[in-house]
This record gives sequence, structure tokens and C-alpha cells, in this order.
Amino acid sequence: MTSRTPPGPPVLHIGPLEVVPEGFEARLSGRLLPLSAAEFRLLAELADAGGAVVRFERLLVALRGRYTGEPPRVLHPFISRVRRAMGAGGRAIEAVPRIGYRLDPSRLGADEPADRDEA
Repeated sequence: MTSRTPPGPPVLHIGPLEVVPEGFEARLSGRLLPLSAAEFRLLAELADAGGAVVRFERLLVALRGRYTGEPPRVLHPFISRVRRAMGAGGRAIEAVPRIGYRLDPSRLGADEPADRDEA
């Protein structure tokens, strides 16, 4: 009788974004994203939601490992660094005022220039 190791978390594929929870790796259009562990956990939470809004509280738990009661603004620098690492695809992370953030799969395309401002 052979023992089998249970499979790890699945690889998440959202358009050109690939998130590998077990390896703490994320790739956008094949490019490895330079993320810290905390930044990776936030991106993985957003990707796992499949386009739905992720509440601030859930993201804070992903960031700290437990809910600490910290204000949502604690997330802002982390989200900013994730967006920056994603280049033009970072526009896919949308703030939902007073609720949280969501990852819009339709905005993950790397075809848009990263420096174009949106109105």
C-alpha cells in the first residue's frame, strides 16, 4: 500500500494571470511577478474570488494571518506594489469604495501601455 500526499492548492488561472499558491509564484503573460509573500497572499485572495469583490476584512486576514481590526488603509501600499509589479495588468485591481477590492479579469491584458492615465 502506498501513501499519497494530498494535492496542494490548485493553480489559479485568470486570463493571462497564473497564481501558484503552493509555490508562492504569480505570472502575468508568462512573466514572473516580483512579489513579497504578503503581496502574493493579497493577489491570491483576489484571484481566488474570480472577479467578485473581496472585503477589506478578508484581505487583512490574508495579509496578517488573522483579523487585527486595522483600518483598510493599511492595505493601500501593498495593493499599490502589486499593481506596480503587474505593469499594465495592475489596472485589473479595482478599489470598491468602503467595501474592498476586486480583480477584473477583462483588464488583465498586457496590451495596454502601463503609463496611460485613465480618466
